[in-house]
Amino acid sequence: MIAVPSPRDTAARPLPPGTATGAYRRPPARPGPPPGVDLWLIPLDAAPGARVTAPAGRPGDAGRPVGGLGRAERSRALSLRDPATARRYVAAHTALRTLLGRYVGRPGSTLRWATGRHGKPVFEGELHAWHWSLSRSASHALLAVSRTAPVGVDIERITVPPRAVTPLASRFLPPAEAALVAAQPGTQARRAAYHGLLSRKESCVKAVGGRFSEGLRLPVATPGPVAPHPDALGGSGGGGDVARWLVDLPAPAGYVASLATVGRSPLPLRLFAWSAPGERPTVADLGTAPERPRAEPAGVAA
Repeated sequence: MIAVPSPRDTAARPLPPGTATGAYRRPPARPGPPPGVDLWLIPLDAAPGARVTAPAGRPGDAGRPVGGLGRAERSRALSLRDPATARRYVAAHTALRTLLGRYVGRPGSTLRWATGRHGKPVFEGELHAWHWSLSRSASHALLAVSRTAPVGVDIERITVPPRAVTPLASRFLPPAEAALVAAQPGTQARRAAYHGLLSRKESCVKAVGGRFSEGLRLPVATPGPVAPHPDALGGSGGGGDVARWLVDLPAPAGYVASLATVGRSPLPLRLFAWSAPGERPTVADLGTAPERPRAEPAGVAA
């Protein structure tokens, strides 16, 4: 378990792309309910040299499994034109259902959830105490699971062109944050800072089920408590329901990631890896059995 850093620990630090993916460990045989928030890092591409048991092609083609997913997920997978993007989508959502099923003790294929006005997924009925958030970008995904508070997680690949980073920061970010991006030492640091700030805002938006256009106004120059903003995410109403606590997460090289929780204090985190490095299961191997995570490697924009 790791502690969420305090604002004093992280204030005014740049946002480099994370490389400490070793922070995501193999889960214990029975991790049980999350003490705060459990985070799962999921690689979505087969490791070099890994045995692939499903043929290439679009999900839904002969031999390409989409079984176990819900109707909306299957429709989404089949609508994706790029085969690699479609395979990654299926891999992320198969892992999502596998892990959620293990937490709640049900086959993942049987899980159903509702969506809020802006697409935030929520369980209803007897599973209403469980909160989760899934994010995917290129070849990686992150899943956050909690029984304590609503959560929002975001992972982003750093893709902004070097020449565009400063103009884009000036256009889309508050002046203080645009200045923070411009002040970073070097192009790579500026690119990482820009995406890091966007990731923080996105995780806050996902935690409360808001719109990203509103979240752009949130002040997120440092992790820790997120001050309400009268024009962003219901900030004019105040109240504890929209209070957020923000933390940067370890991420693969070339990515940034963040987590936001609804509440006024940090929560303990556990970071797990969905498979050991170089041993990513294929989509066909993931399954939807309700058993708890085992001692063997199991490790996780939806």
